[in-house]
Amino acid sequence: MGCSQSTAADVIDTSSALVPTTAPVAPPQKVFVVGSHSIDASGVVLYHISSEEVVVTKRFNDFKIFHEEMSLLIEDLPELPPAGLRTRLQRHNPEMIEARQARFQELINYVMAFDDEILNSALDVFCAIKSDPGADNEHY
Repeated sequence: MGCSQSTAADVIDTSSALVPTTAPVAPPQKVFVVGSHSIDASGVVLYHISSEEVVVTKRFNDFKIFHEEMSLLIEDLPELPPAGLRTRLQRHNPEMIEARQARFQELINYVMAFDDEILNSALDVFCAIKSDPGADNEHY
């Protein structure tokens, strides 16, 4: 009564459209932590960035250069902490150091969130995971 039966030619093969039963395992994401600081013999505050078993030290100017480079690639990059004569006179102030550490961590996290190959490479070089043969940075 108006009902037709399907033939083998009418059946669509859906075997290639099956969804896997297990989710793919994502590679572990690197973690960079601005967790501590030290003050060198000349009074410069060095911020320690750790990742896996690597710890590098960076001074404020290193973050400033990194921020300038990233601002060419990323809009709305978080601002750096204030700098100038007033902050220079207070650069050993624990509260200011903690605030700067937090801001530097925010910057690193923001760049990492893009999960972009170029940005990740720049972050790796900055955090000394990959060495840049052309770089001359005594703080690695």
